[in-house]
Amino acid sequence: MQKLTVLKNKKSLGTLQSHRIQIRDMKKCEENSVDIQDLNLEVGEDGVVLESKGIYNPVDFFLPCSVDQDVIDAKLDRNFNMLSVKMPVIH
Repeated sequence: MQKLTVLKNKKSLGTLQSHRIQIRDMKKCEENSVDIQDLNLEVGEDGVVLESKGIYNPVDFFLPCSVDQDVIDAKLDRNFNMLSVKMPVIH
């Protein structure tokens, strides 16, 4: 009798195929320090744009919902190099 395995999140039975995993060298990213004065964050009703005065390419993305532009809180954490933006959603 053939041994069958139930594949996760699939509606079928089958056997698992063997996979090869490639090991690649990671490219190191240049760390350019950005001053907080060089950052420009613009939050619209349905979009966010982050610019850094020519150091990096601007990041522009669409929000799938409307946000209240008057109550936005942004914090830059230098320890983790992370920008967090809290935006309340308008229902």
